[in-house]
Amino acid sequence: METALVEIGPRDHMLHDSYIAFITRVAGEQTFQPWADLGGWGDDYTAFALVENGEIIATIGRMSMRFVIDGAISAGYQLGAIATRLDRRNEGHMRRLLEHILALPPLDNRTTLIFSVPNAAAIYPKFGFERVTEWQFLLPASSSSPNQRPAVLLDISHADDRSLLSDACREAIELSEDFCAVDYYPILLWHLSHRALTAVRLIEPEAIVIVQQTGGSLHICDIATRSKFFIMDHVSTLATGPVETVSFGFNPQGWLSLEDIEKLERFETDEAAGILFSLGRPSPRGRIGRLPELARI
Repeated sequence: METALVEIGPRDHMLHDSYIAFITRVAGEQTFQPWADLGGWGDDYTAFALVENGEIIATIGRMSMRFVIDGAISAGYQLGAIATRLDRRNEGHMRRLLEHILALPPLDNRTTLIFSVPNAAAIYPKFGFERVTEWQFLLPASSSSPNQRPAVLLDISHADDRSLLSDACREAIELSEDFCAVDYYPILLWHLSHRALTAVRLIEPEAIVIVQQTGGSLHICDIATRSKFFIMDHVSTLATGPVETVSFGFNPQGWLSLEDIEKLERFETDEAAGILFSLGRPSPRGRIGRLPELARI
């Protein structure tokens, strides 16, 4: 039985439904359809699929990205939606897809990232990927009920708000000079379309901040702005109630006062959240960093 390798681009609309249905079955939840409906599948995203008798049996998605590595911006890729149909695993399909994708110019000489679940992590070093240690960041905090700083909640179901968010991502400065990504609106939209996140537009300073609050824990996932500011000055605006701790989906040190940096706790990320592998290390020198949470697929 012949297995065809098919490339699914942003304009291959007839294949989108099959790809999204396959990912939904394998993942066990609907994540791609809401994103696609909101226009998230743009020119930066290409899917590669193995097809037999008109049915997809394995996939890898490739997102073109721009990374910041030790202060310099470089083009690269991130691979995701890495999946094989349950009854067709351990047949070499993922190896075939990876060999094909990694040989495509210019991917063969650009930094390429993969987030892996623990039980699949063993395959990537065989292709030259190296594991990269990531860190989580936590800061003790206290705040009263939300204050009256000017802020507006964005609704991504509205085209105007999506346009505002897209523009903010395109113009935003990097979250960290050590290791991060820039202008990743399609990935950020993917997270917003299927997770319980809130996008808050601060009027002063002009910024969009993505947050999630559970009890007294406020998680600041991302910031899109053209200039730095101290994020802890705005906790009361971003919160829906009292805050005891603030965690971050990125390296927050450039957004904190010296006093807050001294209080900042950091620890290695849990493997269950995904293990980062890089082909072409993200940094030639050691540092404590994290790819922004909303830049990962």
